[in-house]
Amino acid sequence: MQTSEEMNADNFLPLIVPLTKRELGILNLIARGLSNREIASELFLTLGTVKWYNRQIYSKLGVHSRTQAVAQAKKAGLFDPTPETPPSMGVTPEHNFPAQVTSFIGRDREIKEITQLLITTRLLTLTGPGGSGKTRLALRAAVGVLERFKDSIFFVNLAPIRDPQFVPSTIAQVLGIREVAGQQLKETLKHYLLGKRTLLLLDNFEQIIDAAPLVGELLSSSPGLNILVTSREALQIYGEHEYPVPPLPVPDLDRIEPLDLLTQYESVQLFQQRAKAVKPGFEITSENAPIIAEICVRLDGLPLAIELAAARSKFLSPEMMRSRLESRLATLTIGSRDVPNRLQTLRGTLDWSYDLLDEGERTLFGRLSVFQGGRMIESAEAVCAPGLPIDVFEGLESLLNKNLLFQIEGPVGEPRFYMLETIHEYADEKLNESGELEVIRRRHAEYFARLADQAEPELFTSRQGYWLTRLGCEHDNLRAALTWLLEGADVTLGSQIAGALREFWYLEGFIAEGLRWTERALNRADDIPPGIRAKVLNAAGHLAFAQGDYEAGKHFHRKALTLSQESGDGVGRAWALIFLASNMGAFPDEVEAGIRLCQDGLSLFRELGDIPGITRALNVLGELFRMVGDYDRAQDVYQECLILSGQIGDKQRAGVMLSNLSYVAMHQGDYVRAEALIIEALTITVELNTKYLTGLGLAILAGPVSARGQPERAARLLGASEGILLSLGASLQPADQIEIDCYLADIRAQLDEKIYDDACSQGRAMSIEDAVAYALGD
Repeated sequence: MQTSEEMNADNFLPLIVPLTKRELGILNLIARGLSNREIASELFLTLGTVKWYNRQIYSKLGVHSRTQAVAQAKKAGLFDPTPETPPSMGVTPEHNFPAQVTSFIGRDREIKEITQLLITTRLLTLTGPGGSGKTRLALRAAVGVLERFKDSIFFVNLAPIRDPQFVPSTIAQVLGIREVAGQQLKETLKHYLLGKRTLLLLDNFEQIIDAAPLVGELLSSSPGLNILVTSREALQIYGEHEYPVPPLPVPDLDRIEPLDLLTQYESVQLFQQRAKAVKPGFEITSENAPIIAEICVRLDGLPLAIELAAARSKFLSPEMMRSRLESRLATLTIGSRDVPNRLQTLRGTLDWSYDLLDEGERTLFGRLSVFQGGRMIESAEAVCAPGLPIDVFEGLESLLNKNLLFQIEGPVGEPRFYMLETIHEYADEKLNESGELEVIRRRHAEYFARLADQAEPELFTSRQGYWLTRLGCEHDNLRAALTWLLEGADVTLGSQIAGALREFWYLEGFIAEGLRWTERALNRADDIPPGIRAKVLNAAGHLAFAQGDYEAGKHFHRKALTLSQESGDGVGRAWALIFLASNMGAFPDEVEAGIRLCQDGLSLFRELGDIPGITRALNVLGELFRMVGDYDRAQDVYQECLILSGQIGDKQRAGVMLSNLSYVAMHQGDYVRAEALIIEALTITVELNTKYLTGLGLAILAGPVSARGQPERAARLLGASEGILLSLGASLQPADQIEIDCYLADIRAQLDEKIYDDACSQGRAMSIEDAVAYALGD
């Protein structure tokens, strides 16, 4: 968190640009009234970009909402003069479209056709070769139907994924929903989408085409769902409408056209705009216009090929460019008669761009392809720098200037570099040809193994939020490393990563996926050293617990306990004891035995001086004491856990302890204290933006509110909690469910059925922001 002395007006740009409901509403109304469709579309995309930029700034300031940012602004002597609009003003539904770094050119006819098809067709697939502009066209067309999908439009980037199994979890992550214990994730997705008017934009589907049946299942179960797909091939499922994306219009070289007509062709406009980006003084003149027209024709109007060529305008004149391209494309055509022309053209353009790189740039370009889902400067240097004849940073800058990379600021505030999928495939080909693929994969895997090890202890500290975000950014790279390692490259290192990611998978809701990785590692158990194997077993058991499979959890933890005892691994043994105890808490006749095991684990953590382990053990022990009705002892261990969590900066654990102490206060009849404790817990969960704990906190608050004579208000809180948890695809854990069921019974006993149902419905209709404001308003 920055002090007011460190801030300036630039930090508060999101308070000045259009971000309030009133400003968004006004701009949306302006956009709807514009006769120029392209300007209106640009304005809608600008709104999405502004909201994206807002989130980046909030991250830098260490805040999670506009309210917190305004509070900092006031402290710094700044203020936000714009009042909020009344709720009645209509605002276009939000979307998560990626920020576009270049403007969109042309395609008016295609946009109109696709927009109309999105209204009449539930599954629309834009097909075409790589580089034909499918993604940009899909995003632009989706802008035109924003208001038809009141529950938002979600962009899902599937490019980094190679395994169809990861498609449900990737969609769920974008939608912000978590796995539900005992339920397949695809069923959770269906439940979440049911009754909603939503458009999913699934981008780059071709490499996981076996996941096509999932698309059909989601459409069948969710009548209000439409899906827009971009893919190099159709999905071939019932109800699909395929729309082949044509190239950009190009001039007719058999006719001599004046300059003003040549520059009306969208392919020529694209070349001019991208050339100006690298050479501001670039102009199309009567002398070079015919040459540029010929270049666009030779490139078959493919947007990516034109952009790659235009990026060379800084050093090559159009005539030089035509000559070099002509040679490359002619060479490519010979011997490739069976390859479609547009694919030959793109391949030739990529070859030409690659040939113009110096040796160091070529090597770096190939090595960068080992990353999936982006790369940071730090990771690029670690993996690519050894033996590279150029500086990695300078090489990244050069590839960026040549349109072979593009850059986006990542959620942790550092730049991330990406490749378009077509370019990524080409770079991967070059890495394979280089003979150093295995060496680079090894460096990549070792780097991300170090990152996972570095993050593991930080997930119990005040840096938890940063490291969850960092691991989230690198999730595709971690998946790539795990895939390669567990396929046989180094099962021990892969298992080490799987064990280290336990808390990340648990906290971020990747329960089924994490369980699959741990089970893949355990399938090669004989190849894993005992200490690492015990760690993976503890991870598998903890994830099984999160799924509600307590028998499996006990099985994994018992095996971990035996291995840890045999190998003298005190840390692994302590975790196995408390996790085993936690699973035993699901069986009434095993709770007392669980208490004894948890006390053993706690003692061991105390001997080791492991504060995160101590806090987790105290948490579990308090839950078990509460289950047997020993509220005084539960209060003691919760209180100790709260103090220790504060010492290590684990705010999330502190919030959970405050919630648990609220339960205890209710059992002790101290309703005022119970309400104060859960209010304090809610302020923490809102600050951390942990939606699940916020939803749970609203339900816990309903208990003391009802006990203090406000049952109708309590019913609204329960309804709000239910709505939030439903939107996340989440459910309550057993210990919480027992308490909330008691609160529910008390509330229903005080209200007649209609009043209760109406209050619950009002709560369910609240947004999470409105629900929090309602809860904390007094």
